[in-house]
Amino acid sequence: MKDCEKIFRFAENEFLFLATLFEFSVVKRESERYGCFIYFANPTTGVRVSYEPFESGVFVQLSELVDGQFPPYISEVRDGSVLRTFDLQDLRGIRGEEPFDDTGEEIEQTLSAAAAALKESGELVLRGDFREFALLDHLVKERARKFRNAPR
Repeated sequence: MKDCEKIFRFAENEFLFLATLFEFSVVKRESERYGCFIYFANPTTGVRVSYEPFESGVFVQLSELVDGQFPPYISEVRDGSVLRTFDLQDLRGIRGEEPFDDTGEEIEQTLSAAAAALKESGELVLRGDFREFALLDHLVKERARKFRNAPR
């Protein structure tokens, strides 16, 4: 996707607090035809920020790293799936916090909102405290179960 370099620079600036407060660094950038993806990590936690115009927005995912690596992507969530990656919007939801606007007109404005939401809500996870992941695991699996069982 064109313009990813511009998005990467802006995202790195907006998410600079990850480096200064939580010892994160940029570990990977991906430019695909369907979006721009930037990965930040510290020894325990990974953050993936993506701009996916075909999916209508910006996404922030938080991962518990496995041996210092991002866990594999799970394309179909089942009851027995081991989930170690969750969406920031879901984390905010289980806490009763408002979602950030992830579909804004301007990518810069949306990335700024995402960074502010992560800074506000992510401190425990960013420091390696994954206790809330058990609640997120339940939420995501219940949502997947309802989707699988929905009439088509």
